[in-house]
Amino acid sequence: PQVTVALQASGPLQAWLRVARRAAPKHGLGATLANVNATGQVRASVQGTGPWQGLAQLPWRGEIRLEDANVAWQPGLPPLQKLSGQLQWDGATWRARDMRAQWLGGPIQGDLSYATSGAWRVQLQGAANLDRLRAVQAFAPAQGVLAQMRGTLPFELQWDHTAAQASWRLTSSLQGVALALPAPFNKDEASRWPLELQVSSSQDQPERSQVELSLDAPAAPVAAQVRVQRRGNAWQPVAGAWAVGAPLPQDPPSAQAVSG
Repeated sequence: PQVTVALQASGPLQAWLRVARRAAPKHGLGATLANVNATGQVRASVQGTGPWQGLAQLPWRGEIRLEDANVAWQPGLPPLQKLSGQLQWDGATWRARDMRAQWLGGPIQGDLSYATSGAWRVQLQGAANLDRLRAVQAFAPAQGVLAQMRGTLPFELQWDHTAAQASWRLTSSLQGVALALPAPFNKDEASRWPLELQVSSSQDQPERSQVELSLDAPAAPVAAQVRVQRRGNAWQPVAGAWAVGAPLPQDPPSAQAVSG
């Protein structure tokens, strides 16, 4: 015979995280949750269905609803504040849909997915205060670009993490951002200049990253591929190519080069 066990409960989010850490695989979700600290309340429902003889090994699925929580989810990243939304899981994946919070001084919303293989993806959209964005260590490889920007950045951000590679990709219209650069790259806050910035690194060499940039500036579009390496607390370019008003070279970057 089949049996279904259903539970409902509420309580502090941090207490639920401690339970999830103990139940999760140590080298997958458990390792990720080990870095998470949170405040706030949750309401949870859990259900398992299976044969009576295997009651102790029932496949569980459930749902957690967050209300006004604060979550520090990765070292070096600002915490999510006033987080609300719904988190669902089954035996293999976790999914968060229509999550809403305050982050980097502005509102955001997004989705998250995590598989027991260790792969996860975060997709966010919102608006960030650039002073706060520059202070985030994870964006240090792009510091040269961010240092020239002022205002509020509307963005879409995708963060991917697998056993082999970590990467993030930022896209923005730049409307609301001023660029403090010489002409033709000086920009007021009202103009739209589509930007795409991507940083990727392999897990076996996290001190090295590949940075790709495209900026659709009306007078002189910019493209770049640069390899950077961490030296101490700073990221420094070691090879790359820039193109201003011209295509990038076809060969991968092996030395500093400029076209256009």
